[in-house]
Amino acid sequence: MAARSSRVLVTGATGFLGSHVSRRLEGEGCDTLCISRRPPQRPDGAAHVLWVQCDLLDRAQIDAVIGRIQPARVFHLAGSSRDRGLAGAASAFDANVVATANLLLAVARHCPDARVVTAGTLECSNPWTDVPQFHTAYGAAKVAAEMIARHLREHHALDVVSARIGMTYGPADPNDTRLVPYVIRSLLQRTPPRLSHCNRREDWIYIDDVVDALLRIGGAPAPLPPTLDVGHGRAVTARDVVETICDCLGTDVAPVYGVLPDRPGDAFAADIADTTSLLDWRPQVELRDGIARTVRWHLQQAAALSKAAAN
Repeated sequence: MAARSSRVLVTGATGFLGSHVSRRLEGEGCDTLCISRRPPQRPDGAAHVLWVQCDLLDRAQIDAVIGRIQPARVFHLAGSSRDRGLAGAASAFDANVVATANLLLAVARHCPDARVVTAGTLECSNPWTDVPQFHTAYGAAKVAAEMIARHLREHHALDVVSARIGMTYGPADPNDTRLVPYVIRSLLQRTPPRLSHCNRREDWIYIDDVVDALLRIGGAPAPLPPTLDVGHGRAVTARDVVETICDCLGTDVAPVYGVLPDRPGDAFAADIADTTSLLDWRPQVELRDGIARTVRWHLQQAAALSKAAAN
């Protein structure tokens, strides 16, 4: 096993954010352990990557993994945003509260000097600077996870930072139900996307900018504040995002608005003053450029599938 200083743990490594982070770490030659509840979706022959199938809801299982690996950095990117109805709320609480608690307790027990970066959200207000506000079970779960992290940081010296991340989009998002991939794929199939009124405002940020911020948080010298925002600092409606996609594709297929329920409340815009001053980070990709890059990726994937089918 490589020196502990190069060992990095990534949870949720088959998800959108986790897969991008793990690939970047691969490129940097880190000795990376990727944890996922499901088997990896791509074969990994990289010498620096080890895949482990592990359920974060099993406290004994994750404790054993952390005790064996002893990572120097941890990127906790596993979670769930399904929060429709009580069943969805239960899933959100398990995936974002119980799983986070199990992981952080294991790290605090075995390697409390490790830098832990957790994926928070701008779905909720910052509970340390504002009255906690959230409109969804997912937002409530993320607030609870931040509280757990703060307790372990203040009372058990765990070096944990919660990155409060905006609405992330970009290439290779495996969740077809998210707005950006759903709209692009529907339009490419010339099927009108069926949407809510899309008036909800969120801080949209391109995946590469998020990964840059997370890696800087993970590698920055201590101490860092308990939370850092990762976003553009401005909120944009989902309808603006959809219309930008339509414009980039040059399609004449019209989305159908108002046929699905609206999500309650607006998300919060990031305050990136600390993130910029402490990490010398700011987002580099504006919304239109990020959507254009994402559309190009989907077009390339469609072309590749078409070519494979022809052969």
